[in-house]
Amino acid sequence: MFRQDRTNPSTAISNWRGRHDTLKGWPSTAVSSWLNGGLFDTGWYSTTGDPEIDVDGSYTWLKWTGAGSLTILELPGGSLAADVLIIAGGGSGARSGAAGGAGGMQTATSVSLSETEYTITVGAGAGEPGSGGSPENSGGLVGADSSALGTTSAGGGGGADTGGGGTAGGSGGGAVLSGTPSAGTSGQGNAGGSGWSVTPYRTGGGGGKGAVGGNATSSAGGVGGVGATNDYDGSATYYAGGGGGSSSGNSNFGAGGNGGGGRGGADDVPNGGSGSANTGGGGGGGKVSYGGGGRGGSGLVVIRWLTP
Repeated sequence: MFRQDRTNPSTAISNWRGRHDTLKGWPSTAVSSWLNGGLFDTGWYSTTGDPEIDVDGSYTWLKWTGAGSLTILELPGGSLAADVLIIAGGGSGARSGAAGGAGGMQTATSVSLSETEYTITVGAGAGEPGSGGSPENSGGLVGADSSALGTTSAGGGGGADTGGGGTAGGSGGGAVLSGTPSAGTSGQGNAGGSGWSVTPYRTGGGGGKGAVGGNATSSAGGVGGVGATNDYDGSATYYAGGGGGSSSGNSNFGAGGNGGGGRGGADDVPNGGSGSANTGGGGGGGKVSYGGGGRGGSGLVVIRWLTP
């Protein structure tokens, strides 16, 4: 049975009854979502993919953590400009190797919207490479791209296996031994860090949005490159940190970069840590010999506009 006291609509519901032809006359987010079975429809735009929707100060923002869409049905006031944050999936750390790079992170401002449907793509983080307990070395994998409103961010690069340099991406994966660190994508991220080529071996950190991955040293794996902050969802948050490089001693792994990067592996924690979900963080490299690489963190898309 319908219980109005449980839906707790805003005062706009009473206006909507009598003034259905006005923008302010539409019910609140909660009521509209309930009426449409999860398809949010304000009267002038609708969404799929179950984004989080809120109003913060002067802005209305929508945050997707999975695939979806935004459809503009009617432009309020005849025009609408949006800001967008697009973070790709992070790269994974190598098995017995270096760290993965963060997913590419980009913003675009004052994007003019039209009365059309926009596809939202949120990239998955790269999976863990290799399998089994043998000392086989498998390079880290590349994260998946994210896109919205005509802008695409590239997935993070994978960490290098023995002797390699990792793969390029939004931010690049770290290197092993004397391999050349892989590059990041201009405007989206940074390169990975170098390995330590004298025993005991240590590996480079993955690049982050805010800095290159740290170089390995004689005492520890390279730290992940720091990410960057964004407040489009109303709260300043770090995203797109690189994964930490690995080592072969106890607890001398590289820390993950601030922004969701996973720590590296070492003797006492052989498997690299995974990047945090919906940050684009890179996965940590697996312990040199016998360690598994960490998975990359999934991406994110946020769109906001000045509340009409």
